[in-house]
Amino acid sequence: MRYISSILIALGLILLFIGGYQFFHTKHQISQSFSDVKQSLEQPTEENHLDSGNYDGSTFNPKLDHPVGILKIPKLKRNLPIIEGTEQKELAKGVGHYTTTGFPGQGKPILLAGHRDTVFRDFGKLKKGDMFILNLPYGKYKYQMRNAKIVDSNNTKVVRDALRGTKEKLLISTCYPFGYIGHAPKRYVIYAYAVDRKNS
Repeated sequence: MRYISSILIALGLILLFIGGYQFFHTKHQISQSFSDVKQSLEQPTEENHLDSGNYDGSTFNPKLDHPVGILKIPKLKRNLPIIEGTEQKELAKGVGHYTTTGFPGQGKPILLAGHRDTVFRDFGKLKKGDMFILNLPYGKYKYQMRNAKIVDSNNTKVVRDALRGTKEKLLISTCYPFGYIGHAPKRYVIYAYAVDRKNS
């Protein structure tokens, strides 16, 4: 019995170590991505495709796995790097931008995604009226949260229908429930709409 208890304790410590390592490794990656994006915004070059002199809302088209900009969430006091793409390697670096959706200023729906236990921690605290600010090489764009929906993880209809529209809006998706351990069965989708830049 004592032998089994020792094994269980050892396994628990190993899992705790692995979990801690993954958390801090991901945190480091996000921090590094933020530094890269910030540098790209401050010192745009042709190579990083963030030259504000050459790009505007209609022509901005970053490469996959490249920095897009910064997502600022004032309510959570958080500044997050946005990376082009939503595969695991991109999401490990920050907030992912779905490549088939638009960018601010294009008049199209924009879809971002991120992990609930890293970039989108405390997402449940966000309420109607809270702001999101997208800082891109060609300008800053503000969006105000209007509502949120909870859908099954395999239900793409809600997002697909929203993306069919021509009105510019920001959709942000993350796994739900927020405190769920393992592969979450649902998605939490925030809908935010553009604030007139003349009044921002």
